[in-house]
Amino acid sequence: MNTCTAPIVERAGDFSWNPRTEVILVLTALAVILISTRVLSGRSIFVSTDYKTVPPVPYWIPFFGHAVDLGFRPDKLLKGTRDSSNQGVFSIFLGGSTHNMVYAPSLVQNIFSQRPTVIKFDSIIWHILRNVGGVPMKYKKPYEDAFHGLNAAISNNLLREPSVSKMVRIAVRNFEVNMPNLVSFMPSPVDQSPWERGSNPKVLTTSEHLRAMEVSLL
Repeated sequence: MNTCTAPIVERAGDFSWNPRTEVILVLTALAVILISTRVLSGRSIFVSTDYKTVPPVPYWIPFFGHAVDLGFRPDKLLKGTRDSSNQGVFSIFLGGSTHNMVYAPSLVQNIFSQRPTVIKFDSIIWHILRNVGGVPMKYKKPYEDAFHGLNAAISNNLLREPSVSKMVRIAVRNFEVNMPNLVSFMPSPVDQSPWERGSNPKVLTTSEHLRAMEVSLL
């Protein structure tokens, strides 16, 4: 027994873990995971010869996807991808779910022209109310309960003649009256309204007594 086990014990004792080796192994494994995720996440998967999925934006971190980029540099992620893409749509990955970002007007029009069974407008409208209008979350349930009745009332009344012509006429008149108050025509950010400061305003002097202001509404 002693002659058989002695070499095994001796060889086992020769092997020892080095902290530096552990760090190298961890870094190597991490690099393999990140690079593999980057390569695989950027692949466009073709469903058939006529259709393909939305082109994905590559990411480095598994599961979290673009959460880090969206949190620390959203402009570079969204605007940069929009400017570099020519397909009108791209997808980002956040926490295990894929979100399609559509920015081409023609594609947006096609999406909103789909049947209600394809597009759920109630969730889209609530998203706008919540993020643009600042509607509190406590009103989400009453909104969902009243959505179909409100939608039917708007479709059967406001969006039919003679209501629609009257609504458009009043909207155009109010737009003409309030358009000069939309911008301040001031070059200094101190004198501009809060929304102007983030819309890249440019004051254009067309003549000695005439000013024009260019802003980005997007």
